[in-house]
Formats: sequence, structure tokens, C-alpha cells
Amino acid sequence: MPFRTLPARDAAGARLAAALDACQRMTAHAAPRRRGRRLIVLAVAIVLAGCSVNDLLLNPEEARDTQAADPVDPAANGDVARKITVENRAGNKLVGWLFSARGDRGIVLAAGGNGTGTPHTYAYNRFLLHHGFRVLVFSYQGFDQNEGVADIGSIAGDVEAFHSYAARQFPGEPIGFVGESIGAIAGLCGAAGDYAVMSLEGLIDPSSIAYTIIDSYVPAPLSYVLSFTFHPGAVLYEAAVPGELNARDCAARNERTAMLFLNQRKDPVSSLALVRELAQAHPAHITVLELPDSAAHPHLVVSHSRDAQARIVAFIKTHLKTQAADRPARKPSPPGGHAASRVAIVD
Repeated sequence: MPFRTLPARDAAGARLAAALDACQRMTAHAAPRRRGRRLIVLAVAIVLAGCSVNDLLLNPEEARDTQAADPVDPAANGDVARKITVENRAGNKLVGWLFSARGDRGIVLAAGGNGTGTPHTYAYNRFLLHHGFRVLVFSYQGFDQNEGVADIGSIAGDVEAFHSYAARQFPGEPIGFVGESIGAIAGLCGAAGDYAVMSLEGLIDPSSIAYTIIDSYVPAPLSYVLSFTFHPGAVLYEAAVPGELNARDCAARNERTAMLFLNQRKDPVSSLALVRELAQAHPAHITVLELPDSAAHPHLVVSHSRDAQARIVAFIKTHLKTQAADRPARKPSPPGGHAASRVAIVD
């Protein structure tokens, strides 16, 4: 759920938030042919405001505000969440909610978007429960009561920490992943190659998001001119994104994983063209599901599509069972600090 409210921890963040708010007001009632020209302000704002990658892509304050305004309690739905604690590469403690039932086999990790904490990530992904596999819901460093400061450099490692917990707690069982928005890239790149199945909704590629926004709102050939004009700023922005969050490289490392990508054609921050490129490069294990564009939800939201939810569940169940039948789960062996991730269970 990007760009609803951007943090203003510094002057740059405040300028970007003001520019985006103004842009949204300008374009709310603009005629379609004028909207593209006006939304150039959005691309300009990203570069000129000098916002940090973290300000643009991670918003723990929004997650806390949402939980305060609309509290979520699994018990109200008859669900029982077991809280587990892991430590990421930096040694920060992160808390996840584990949902399981007798007879479950396999586990699916579920990560939220840039402004979603664990409670609302659970609510968004509740359709995954009660299908014969466990579900572990979590958010990132600096979100909810998790230790540390929200940092784009931590999100892949945060996923790895929860993956390590799943692999150690349920040895030999298949592991899946479901992520939306920024959570999709976190899962695609965190513990890459060690999943049986993934469902990735509205994938955000941090290094190319500025170009995605321009291409989404500005028609060619003007979009080519604008991309060229702001290329120096976009390069600086891309340089601030950790190298491990590269969608193309991460997709290649998941060569053993069945992946379902869900996208909308006109999503302003998630590139369907990139997803199709990944699918063409890896046709044997990537499936793309294009969902209808929604004026109410321009950035993909599957909570309003029971059909999409059913497709996700069916895809996960099929491939969790396939891995369980055909081969044992791989022992996690990612680079960096994955092997050093520590896990602890909190009752």
C-alpha cells in the first residue's frame, strides 16, 4: 500500500510528502489526457525532493497508526496466533505470528507491504489459513514492536530469519512464501532458492521504481524523454538500494521454486513488463496472473478478489505437495548472514 502517507523524518521526506500530496490533489479530478502531464510532478518530486530509499519504501509509522485506528485481534476471528521470536543479521529481535493446526504439513511465510504491520498482514492474508499448511505472518525490523530502525537493507535478512526458523522448527517440510508490494521483493530475494512455492503480488523492484512510475503515468515518447532527463537522479537512487534486492538476479536464484506473480497492467508502482520479462526468462517455473485494473485499488490488492485468493491457495497447495512428494526440502544455504540467524520460541 505505497504512498498513502510518507514519513517526514527529515526535510527531504517532508518535501516529498508535500509534493506527492499536492500531486494527488491535482490529479484526482483531472481529465485523463491531462492527468499524464500532471503526474510528471510525481516523478520530478521523487528526484528533486532527495528522499531516502527508506522514506519512499518503508513506513512503520503508517502501520502503527493503522493498528491504533483499526485494531486487529486474531482471537476475534477464532484464530490462535503463537508468537515466535527470531533475530535478524543485525541481532534485532523480530516477532511473528504462527498459525497451525493438527495435521498441517509445510509452512507458508507471509510478509506485508511497506506500510503494513503484522496484525494487518495477518488480516490481509487470513484467506491462507485452514488449508492444511501452517502460516507464519511477520513484518520487518522497526515495524510494530520489532527492534531496530526500518531499513530497506534489512528486509531480505528479515525474511531469511523467519525462513531459518521454519526450516529448523519443521525440518524436511516444504516452505512457501506469500508477499505483496515491497514484501514480494523481500521474499523473492530473502533465502532465495530455498522455497517450494511463492506467490508474489504487485512486486516492487526498488531499483527501478522511479522508471516504473514514469512509464505508468507518462505516455511514450514523452516517458522516454523524462526517463533520460532524470536518469542521473535515478542512478543515485538506485545506488542506495542494496544489491541483493535485484529482481532479475533473485528470480534466477529461485530456479527450483514454482512462482506465481499477480499484477495489474496499469499498476503505478509495480511493472507488469518486468514480471513478464522474468517469466520469459524462466518459463518453466514462473506463472503470471494478470488481474483487472481497479480504480479503487490501482496498486494490486487481492483482498477484494476471492478468485485471486482461491488461485493463490490452489497454487500453493499444489506445489507444497509436489515438493513433499518428489524431493526433500533443501537445507537453507543463502549467502551473508543467513546462517547466523538465531531463532527462539516465545509462548
